[in-house]
Amino acid sequence: MKFLYQAKTVDETGKSKILEGVIESKNREEALLTLKNKNFEIIALTEKKDFLQTFDLNNIGAFFQKASLKDVVNISKQMSALLEAGVSVIKGLQLVADDMEKPILKTSFAEIIQDIKNGKSISQAFAKHPKIFDDFYVNLIKSGEESGKMSQAFTYLADYMDRNYSLVTKVKNAMIYPAFVVSVFFIVMILIFTLVIPKLSVILLESNVALPILTQIVLGISNFLVKYGLYLLLAIITFGGYSIYTFSGSNEWKELFDSFKIKIPIIRNVYKMLYVTRIADNIQTLLSSGVSLTKAIQITADVVDNIHYKKILLESLVDVRAGISFSASFAKQKELIPNILTQMLRVGEETGEISKLMGNIAKFYQRELSNTIDSLIGLIEPIMIVSLGLGVGLLLVSVLMPIYNLAGSF
Repeated sequence: MKFLYQAKTVDETGKSKILEGVIESKNREEALLTLKNKNFEIIALTEKKDFLQTFDLNNIGAFFQKASLKDVVNISKQMSALLEAGVSVIKGLQLVADDMEKPILKTSFAEIIQDIKNGKSISQAFAKHPKIFDDFYVNLIKSGEESGKMSQAFTYLADYMDRNYSLVTKVKNAMIYPAFVVSVFFIVMILIFTLVIPKLSVILLESNVALPILTQIVLGISNFLVKYGLYLLLAIITFGGYSIYTFSGSNEWKELFDSFKIKIPIIRNVYKMLYVTRIADNIQTLLSSGVSLTKAIQITADVVDNIHYKKILLESLVDVRAGISFSASFAKQKELIPNILTQMLRVGEETGEISKLMGNIAKFYQRELSNTIDSLIGLIEPIMIVSLGLGVGLLLVSVLMPIYNLAGSF
């Protein structure tokens, strides 16, 4: 069996660092023992499944029924309203469950309600369903339990989840438009290459006229797609499907995809602002609900959803536990952490108002992100229209010009 591990160790200079890798062992216990013998402090250890283990027809239905971020937002809002109205937690959960349509949510809430009735804490009951409620959600509920302010905890969750949903939706919508236009362009080009150009090529080849190099290239591509296009499509689908099922759960695949999001021109600024906003908003919400700074950093690292920012937060966690200030740790990450966040964090540490200043940073970057996305869409639209027009125009000219010259020779 292969296991993906994340562990903390100390290098030769005495500095703590986070390691990630794959270890092969007979079982989980043996893997843990091997890592501990290397003086690793285990942070996470999960089984790495191969293609046949991952591909399970029985799980396909569950995939399409999984809870969305919008579902969690609605649950949080409903629970917040019910608890503020004085309804008990169990009664509130039951009322929310009665309005649910997705089987996976109904089943999960039935188990949560039963676990609470059996004596488990609310946070423990929610923690048994990590695919719906992440560490951030569970720890905020736990904070509400410890402080006796469950209503306030769900209010924090409702506000935070609503902000997060709006932010993620805006980023996704911004990416959908160019992806749609590019997809349509490729479909149109393929149709032209496979349906239109083959008919025109018959006229050109029968005329026995000298063809420009551009026309020859276009005819060659068209001929290849007509003969081997279907095989090429099947090969792409097969390779793509196999790659997704084989590597989608690996750290290497995730690191590659996460690097793509923060390094590709145009979209990198959008994603960097998204992650910075998420970090600031998470920490502000957690600190406001009574969670300690070190715990807030740990939870934020688990839910930030980018392996590079996760590493930064975990390294900062090690530094903070070693007595180094949070802002000083962030100051070492100038490429991904903006200076304004580091400066505001330093001010928050000096004044004892980290939560308040993190909230200000989150609001600032939410506005910046919204403005950037609007500007990006306004810029991309004319560029793509012009680029696509030139591409189609060049393709048609390469075929129509020889035909025009042929007609003019008569």
